[in-house]
This record gives sequence, structure tokens and C-alpha cells, in this order.
Amino acid sequence: MFHQYLSRKEQIIISAIEIMDEKGINGLTMKEIAVRLNVTEPAIYRYYKNKKDVIMTILQRFAAFDENLFDTVLQGDMNALESIRYVIRSYTTYYESYPELITILFSFDAYRYEKETMDMMLAIIEQRETFLCREIEKGIEEGVFDKSNITNKNARLLMGHVWSAMYYWKMRGCQTYLKEEVMNGVNFILEGMKVKQEKA
Repeated sequence: MFHQYLSRKEQIIISAIEIMDEKGINGLTMKEIAVRLNVTEPAIYRYYKNKKDVIMTILQRFAAFDENLFDTVLQGDMNALESIRYVIRSYTTYYESYPELITILFSFDAYRYEKETMDMMLAIIEQRETFLCREIEKGIEEGVFDKSNITNKNARLLMGHVWSAMYYWKMRGCQTYLKEEVMNGVNFILEGMKVKQEKA
């Protein structure tokens, strides 16, 4: 496959993601990565100390993707509605293109037994929630969202919808259009958050 055109470190990460998608966290071993890449196991240890090191690198990729998205919003001239839709649409496009990554998000056993990986995953989730909270508050200031909105609850409502849609999409074999399904729900939630127009 295209693995041959990547650096060895990149090949290891791609193989690890594929293994976790196919076999789960327990199926991910340094030996299995070596078999996939047709190299010796010690060759893998030249780049990563252990399985946790590989998982941390994958999570760092998630964090870097988020930072790039948030920077784009901060540097742009989008209103709250546009920025929320842009970020969620970008997430779903990314995961729709690389559905194996959804397995990583829901591999809770990969995180809860290791404090470092748990802290990293929680930081990613909290960063996403903080972004949504900030944009919802911005929408209230812009007069688009109703002041009665409870910022963190609506942020979690949006995140919960995205996560549940991705989960069901993956479980159903990725046979529908994830972005369309997610954005329909997001737009429904955002409409409910808007300032209600008084009837004449």
C-alpha cells in the first residue's frame, strides 16, 4: 500500500491505527506492528518505547488537528454560527475520510488504565468543549443565541450528538453520509438555541 512512501515513524502510527480498528486495543502490540510492516520487533522500539508511547502519539495528532482548526477560526472573520458549523463539519469530514480514527476515540480501555493517556484524552475533550462554550457565549453577545442558554450544557449537547452519530455510523459499517447526518442534527440544535422571534 501507500505505507512504503511514508517515514518509518509514520508507518508505525498508521499500522497501529489499522490494528486498533481491526482488533481493538488488546490486539495492538509492538509485535503485531512489526509483522504488519515486515520488520523485526526491535526495529519498532527504535522509534517508540512501548504501546503507550504509540497511543500518545496518536492522541497528539488529534490535539494538533484541533489546534489547527481553532487557529483557523480565531484568524478568520466568522460569526458564532459559522465557526461552530465550520469546526463540526471539519471534524466529520475528517472522520468520514478516515473512519478508523473513530475506533480510537471510543477505545476507552486505551486510556482509563494509564494516567498519561487518560489525561491527554480528557484534555482533548475539554479543549473541544471550551471552544464550543466560547463560541456559544459569542453567539449570545452577537444576539443570535438566546441568553437563557446554559453554555456548557449546550456545548455538551452538540458534542454528544456528534459522538453518538459517529458511533452509530461506524457500527453500521459507514454506509451512510456521516457529514450530512451530523450537520442535520447540529443545525436542529443550533436553531433551538437561537433567540425566539416574538409573534406579531
